[in-house]
Amino acid sequence: MSVLSDIREGFETVVEAAISGLKVYPYPEDGHLQYPCLLVRVDDEIDYQAGAIDGDNDDARFDLFADLRFQIHDSAAGWKEMDEYRSPTGSKSIRAAVKTDTAAILLDTGTDGVVLANNAITAAKVAAAALTQAKFGTLTELTGTGDAEPNIFDAIMWLYMKARNEMDNNGSLQQVKNDAGSVISDAVVSEAAGTVTRAKYQDP
Repeated sequence: MSVLSDIREGFETVVEAAISGLKVYPYPEDGHLQYPCLLVRVDDEIDYQAGAIDGDNDDARFDLFADLRFQIHDSAAGWKEMDEYRSPTGSKSIRAAVKTDTAAILLDTGTDGVVLANNAITAAKVAAAALTQAKFGTLTELTGTGDAEPNIFDAIMWLYMKARNEMDNNGSLQQVKNDAGSVISDAVVSEAAGTVTRAKYQDP
């Protein structure tokens, strides 16, 4: 996550490159201004995300404003040019310049989270998709014993199949079966001096 100064200056770099003649001031200024111009302003209220409190991350959300300053002198042409800057599309559109050059803003600020296009993948969307998968997704039955270090889904399914499905133990062999009753894994069972030992499971 870049600092606010990087974001301000990235906005300046992109807009000035895209719109000829429009001066961008990354910080509010009270002195002499070059018109037309944009003053980049950040809302006084910054919403620090919950994770920042417990140290999990340093995310913060804030609103970035671009104040358009213009000398019109009651000229119809001046008002028209101002409307072109305000328009959502067009060669002088501030919004279009920022949206088109999102990649340039990210490169200039050195961050991967300043500007997100419509329907972009966000951490919130990824988390929501993961929760949905965890609640409503299904696991596929195993076809064999599996690895000594399985992934979490195979490990859960192994325990579930052992708890749910039929198991045979004839005193010398213990078998794990799938839902259809086919053996997917078995283990040798032996007894010596009163101690019963089950060997490691293996593919039959």
